[in-house]
Amino acid sequence: MRKRKAYNPLKHAAIHAKHTLKNLAIGRVPGQGPCKILNLRTYQVADPTKTQFQQMTTIRHKWTIYMAVFGIGVDGKPYSKADEMEASEPYFQWELEDLLVEKHKQIVASFNKNQMLSVGWIATPYPKSWDEREAARHLINLGALDFEQIEPGVVRSLIA
Repeated sequence: MRKRKAYNPLKHAAIHAKHTLKNLAIGRVPGQGPCKILNLRTYQVADPTKTQFQQMTTIRHKWTIYMAVFGIGVDGKPYSKADEMEASEPYFQWELEDLLVEKHKQIVASFNKNQMLSVGWIATPYPKSWDEREAARHLINLGALDFEQIEPGVVRSLIA
């Protein structure tokens, strides 16, 4: 008689998370509240459920992160500068924090301070190639353009 493979709860949790988090991302625009769950198909924004939060924070994932800085140009039209980063191996969410802060600081440093409105990021717990328009639409849904510049370098939220 053949012996069954032993049940591995971590492997089972990872498979369940992969299925549950399919077509979902997590994103945040500082100044507009905590992280939100984004449905990549319907462009809906929602608060994460307890299960989604646990699946994103307690399991290692191959993260893809899209970071952007938004501003208003001289012509009055919004524009952004962005960078995409893909993890080469699975990481916990907290293991990437320091690296992401540094990467975001680099993008902000290269942006015109007189035109800057906000920053934001979107992360998927699976490999994904971001389309610039799609990512910008998600970040705008999170409130990336809901700011106004009071004076150069000073902005305030229009939602608060």
